[in-house]
Amino acid sequence: MNYQGYLNNYFQTIFSRLFEAMYREDIHTTNELQTVSNVINDITENCDVENLQPQLRDFLMAVLQELANSLDPNTFPLRLTNDAKENFQSFLGSLIQILIVNLRAEINQDLATNIVNLVTTLFDNNRKVVYGGLLIIHALIVVLEKNFETFLPQVGNYLVTSIVNFEDENCGRFACGLVSDLSNFLEGNMKNYAANFMSCLNTVLSNNNYQTETKLHAMIAVGDICLAIDSSF
Repeated sequence: MNYQGYLNNYFQTIFSRLFEAMYREDIHTTNELQTVSNVINDITENCDVENLQPQLRDFLMAVLQELANSLDPNTFPLRLTNDAKENFQSFLGSLIQILIVNLRAEINQDLATNIVNLVTTLFDNNRKVVYGGLLIIHALIVVLEKNFETFLPQVGNYLVTSIVNFEDENCGRFACGLVSDLSNFLEGNMKNYAANFMSCLNTVLSNNNYQTETKLHAMIAVGDICLAIDSSF
């Protein structure tokens, strides 16, 4: 039996039910959002995504709209603490990450621009770089590869801010990983951004406020930048 095709028949129904579950109060009070995310990830991995592109695109548009709604108290139906709301936005970011990767061919310049604008608004609205936004940036880097350079002037300073923020070192480590990804894709062109990134990475490496694990991620990012720009270092 073609289990992928069989699951495709129920994709719309399953995703609609999971989408509705996002706004159930018990999902948030019991912290089961991660479970919902894991289920969606498992379903996506076991579906024939090539034959689900229209449905995945519709779902991506819907989740992007939900993320936009979460930024405005007038359009967000839940009353959550700041931490719970950030957790919800990270959940949406993880969904968007999954969908972007599976819609690689559908992510054109206009759509990517709208997504990046939404992510920077997310950061500004929270007054800090949040994990959900970094997940989305990661997906765009993976899909766009060297073409992500178009957006680097817009998001670069957010990555720098995240790297040096010792109050949220998990985001900082993830941002270091994004710098490594950018180095791998941009190669020699990374020289145009190396000074800015090297400065903040050096801050992490030379300051005792940061944990050893964070310093390791920073060191790896430094090495990847050096490999990318080679003689321009």
